[in-house]
Amino acid sequence: MNGFQQTLLLTVLSLASIGYAEVAVSQSIVAEIPIVPVVPRPTLAPLYPIRQLSTPVPSPPDAASVKPTTPASGIQPKPTTPSIQAEPYTLTAGDRFAVTIANIPEFSGQYQVQVDGTVNFPSLGVISVWGLSVHQIAGLLTTRYRQAEILRDPDITVGLLTVSSLKIALSGEVNRPGSYDIASNDGKLPTLTVAIQKAGGITELANIRQVKLIRARRSGSDDTFQIDLWELLQSGDLRQDITLRDGDSIVVAKDPNPVNPSEAGLIGASNVAPAFIQVGVLGETRQSGVVQVPFNTPLNQVILAAGGFNNRARKKSVELIRLNRDGTVTRRTIAIDFSKGIDEANNPVLHNRDVVLVGRNFIASLSDNLTAILGPVNQTFSVFTLFKALFPASSGNNSSIIIPAGGSAATTTTPATTPATATPATTP
Repeated sequence: MNGFQQTLLLTVLSLASIGYAEVAVSQSIVAEIPIVPVVPRPTLAPLYPIRQLSTPVPSPPDAASVKPTTPASGIQPKPTTPSIQAEPYTLTAGDRFAVTIANIPEFSGQYQVQVDGTVNFPSLGVISVWGLSVHQIAGLLTTRYRQAEILRDPDITVGLLTVSSLKIALSGEVNRPGSYDIASNDGKLPTLTVAIQKAGGITELANIRQVKLIRARRSGSDDTFQIDLWELLQSGDLRQDITLRDGDSIVVAKDPNPVNPSEAGLIGASNVAPAFIQVGVLGETRQSGVVQVPFNTPLNQVILAAGGFNNRARKKSVELIRLNRDGTVTRRTIAIDFSKGIDEANNPVLHNRDVVLVGRNFIASLSDNLTAILGPVNQTFSVFTLFKALFPASSGNNSSIIIPAGGSAATTTTPATTPATATPATTP
């Protein structure tokens, strides 16, 4: 064994002795630590008595077992109006827009959408842009220039310059249904209420809570939106007065129920109703004829607008004649009570071109009948008076009418003859 091996062996023996000594000391220290038994903590009484529930608290239901609740019978959930106000404007025939490509003026310019919805772009040819927004057109041009390897990474901006008039169709309960061309006003697109005004406003049978708008899409499908104009009139919800697009169709539904008296005044004063209606008032009123009254005016107010009843009128009832849109005519008798509010039975709201007939009372009818019966007698007395004037009963004069040739009639009077008297003869 050499010196290095002896040194290594002594080092290992020294470390082994030191580790054994530390283990022995540790065991002796642990043996000296007293073991303290664990005493359980006493339970404290509550400050307030706890009342046990007679019914156990149910556990939360499983999400898979939860069924959607349905409204009670007779209650319909209120439909939500889709948010179409935020939709960007999509181009149609006649619109003008500008395309600007940064640092490449030869590809920039102004364009107009043709009748078929296409535009001829430089180096790209004819591209359909109908139904696309300006941002979609910018993205489309960027893609086309890259695919054609004309421009590598163009910075394209598209801006709308002018908007052509919109062609809108209106049907249902409007006074003049049909197709209308509605132009923009100072660059602002027309809204739903503007289109209804263009069609003469709503009729008395319109249900403004159910206005349907049908919008054509570029994909060929149609989107249908339900509009509640009553929310616009009552609470000023401008989301209901939506901005129109070219090709939109508006349908105003018919309300089978009579107008609500509490809503008639607000609807009649709104801009979706016509400014006035024309009602004919005939018979025993102070001002008979055609009367112009506001929309949703009841019968009593129409009679007062015609000056009210005169002294010959039958004030208990009147007749209402209505010319319906389907060509039929309805006629009914309505009792008059000026203390009544709007009521379909006693004080209905009148429609445009209604006719109100006010009859005569008993005394006026009797007087008119007597006049009709005694009319020929009065005419006979008038003939006798004429003959008396022509042939007066006078003993001294005889009247005759002489019409000379070529002259005017002349009346001559012949004196009565007197007995002849002897006249003495004259001598030369």
